Amino acid sequence: MPSAVRTDVERFITNFSSYDEIFFKSLSKNDHQWADGKKSHQSGIVIPREYIFFFGLDEAPSRNETLELDIDWFFKGSIFKRKDLDGKSTTLKFYCEGNRENRPEAHLTNVYYPYFVNIEDGSLIVVGRIHLENIYKYQAMIIDVKEEKILEEIMDILSIPEGLSWGVVNRTTLKDDFLSVLSKKALELLAKYGCIPSTEVTSSAVWQLLSQKPYFIRELFGNRWKNSKNIFESALENYPGDIIRWMLQNVEFELLKCIEKNFYPPFMTVEVKKEWNNSSFINDWDQLTLALGYALDGIMDVSKRITQSRRSRAGKSFERHIRYILEKNNIIFEEQVGEKRLDFQIITVNKNISLSAKTSIRERWKQVNDGSYFITLDRFVPRSKLEQICQRNIKLVVPEKDKDQIEHYSDNEMVYSFKSFFDLLKTM
Repeated sequence: MPSAVRTDVERFITNFSSYDEIFFKSLSKNDHQWADGKKSHQSGIVIPREYIFFFGLDEAPSRNETLELDIDWFFKGSIFKRKDLDGKSTTLKFYCEGNRENRPEAHLTNVYYPYFVNIEDGSLIVVGRIHLENIYKYQAMIIDVKEEKILEEIMDILSIPEGLSWGVVNRTTLKDDFLSVLSKKALELLAKYGCIPSTEVTSSAVWQLLSQKPYFIRELFGNRWKNSKNIFESALENYPGDIIRWMLQNVEFELLKCIEKNFYPPFMTVEVKKEWNNSSFINDWDQLTLALGYALDGIMDVSKRITQSRRSRAGKSFERHIRYILEKNNIIFEEQVGEKRLDFQIITVNKNISLSAKTSIRERWKQVNDGSYFITLDRFVPRSKLEQICQRNIKLVVPEKDKDQIEHYSDNEMVYSFKSFFDLLKTM
C-alpha cells in the first residue's frame, strides 16, 4: 500500500521547527476511493470546515471559492508535487452554493494521487504549514494504517491523542473563556498537589467543571439542547461516546497541557543554569542560545518525560471516564480482574460481562477473551481487522459518530455505539 517510509518521516521531523501549524486527518473511504476509479462525489480529501483557516481561508466565504496551494509530498524518500504529474496545482475548494448552501463543504483536490491508489481506510495524512511572508507553503505525507510503528512515532512526536480523527497541532478548538477556566483549574491543582496530578484527579476535575458549567458543552454540540435544563446531562444520555472522546482528548488534554506549562519549565531552567558556567543572569539572546545548546540533552530528557507521561495517562484516563459513566448508570462492576487483567467485569442479574477499555485497538484485541466487549476511541478499525475481531465473538463499542458514519460499522451488529452498549447493560 502507498505509505510514507522512514526517510519521509525523518525529513518531516527535521523540518518540524519550520511549521507554524500541522494538520492531520484519518482518511475515510470517500477521501481516497476516487483514486481507484470508484464512483465518488469528491476527488480529494474532505477538510472539516473548522480547519479551512489552515489552508488560507480566514473565514467561510459567502460564495464558492478555490485556492491554489503549494504542497510538497514526501513519498518513498523523494519530494513530489501534483504539477509533476499533469501541470495542475493542488487546490482547496470551498462549496457553499446550490445544494451545498445549507451544508457547505471544503475539499483538498488535485492531490498527488499515487499516494491514494489502493490506500487503506484509517491511514493518516499529516500536513505541515510554512509561513513565508504573505504566502503559505505546505509539506505533506500519508502514513498507511498498517505501518503501526511509524504511525505511533509520528503521533507521539506531534502529541496527537489516540482516537482523534482530525485536528491541528498547537491549536485548540476550545474557546478563550473555556481555556481561561482550565488554566485557572490547572494552577489550583498544581498548588494543591505540587506535581502533575494523577489521572483520577484530572478526569474528576473535568467532570466537575462540566457539571458546574454545562454551557461549555456547546463547544461540541452547539445549540442542540438549548432548552435542556442541563446540556451536559443530555449529552451524556444521548452521545456518551462522543462526549467522552471530547472530554478526554480536548478538555482533559488541554487541562494537562496547562499544568505542564507551569510544572516543567522550572526543570528546563535548572538544566540551563547547570550548564551555564557564568553565574550572572543571561541578559541577551546570544547568551541564551549558547546556554540552551549546552543544556539541550537535559531539556530533551524533560521532553521525553512529558511524552512518556502523556502516553501512559491516556489509557488510564479513558478507564476513569468509563468508570464514571458506569456509575452514573448504576451499573455494578469490578475493575482490573482476571489473569488477562480485564479493565472491567460488569455484574448483571443474568450474567457477567467482560469489558476491555483501550483508547486504540492495535493488537491489544488479541489479548481479550473471546465473547468479551472492547470499548475504544480508536480513529478507525479497518474492515479486515474488524472481521478478525468479530470471528472471535468480540463486540466492538465505539463513539456514536463513528457507528453512524463508518460504513462497515453501521451495518455490523457486532459493533455497538457507547449509548446502545450502556442501554443494553441497563436491561440485563
